[in-house]
Amino acid sequence: MVLGRRRALFGERARRFNEDPPGKLDLIRDLGQCRETVMMMDNGLNDAGASWQSDAGMEV
Repeated sequence: MVLGRRRALFGERARRFNEDPPGKLDLIRDLGQCRETVMMMDNGLNDAGASWQSDAGMEV
């Protein structure tokens, strides 16, 4: 049920996992160039560049 709600809110292409920090930054830059809105959720300083580049960032 939660997955179905998440898909309804964000769509299929909204989630990416297991990217290294440079890969995350590249992905967010590419999405930004396509005028996509990006939210980055991460757990540490190694992802700070990607979080800063996104439209919204949250560190946990």
